[in-house]
Amino acid sequence: IGQMSYLRLPTGKRSVAQGHCLIVPMEHLPSTRVADDNTLVDIRNFKKSLMQMFGSMNYGVVFTELGGKRGHVCVEAVPVPLNRMASVPMLFKHEFAQRSDELNSEFHSKHLIETGPRGIQEKIPEGFPYFWVEFGLGKGYLHAIDGDPESYRGLGGTVLQSLLNKSGTRAVEDFKKKYEAFDWTVNLQQ
Repeated sequence: IGQMSYLRLPTGKRSVAQGHCLIVPMEHLPSTRVADDNTLVDIRNFKKSLMQMFGSMNYGVVFTELGGKRGHVCVEAVPVPLNRMASVPMLFKHEFAQRSDELNSEFHSKHLIETGPRGIQEKIPEGFPYFWVEFGLGKGYLHAIDGDPESYRGLGGTVLQSLLNKSGTRAVEDFKKKYEAFDWTVNLQQ
C-alpha cells in the first residue's frame, strides 16, 4: 500500500496473465487525469517498481487505463514477454483505428494521440472519456472515446490475449514474493 494508491490483483476472469495487477488510487477518481500530483507520483512509483520486477524476468509491462466521468479508475499492468513487446503498439493502433472507423470521418483523424513521458495531463481535457495504453513509461497511445466508455472495459486484456498464454491460476503469494524486492512502499514504514 502506497500513500495515495495501492497494488492488487484482479478478481475472477479479469486476469489476463500471470502477474497481471491493478494500481488503484485510494481516492475515488474517475480518471488519473483528475488526480493530484501526490497520487500521480504514487502511481508512477508503482509502475517503476513493476517494470523493474518484470524486467528482471525478461518481461516488459503494458499499462492501460479507462478514464471517464464516473467510476473508480485503476491502472492495469500486464506483463508481456520482451520478445513480443515490439508488436504491442501496432495491435493497439489497429484496434483504435477499427473502433474509429465505426465513427464519423471527422473523428477518425483524431482516434489516436501519441503520449510521451509526461502522460496524458496535457493531451485530453478533464472529464472526457478515454482509453490510454502505455508501453513501459515512455511511449503510449491515448484514444478519445466518443460514446459509451463501458464498451472499452477489458479492451487491454482482449488486445493482449493474442500475445499471451493465459495461465489458469493466479498465485497471490507467488506475486507477493516476486514483488517484495521491488516494493518501494517498505520505505514508507521506516
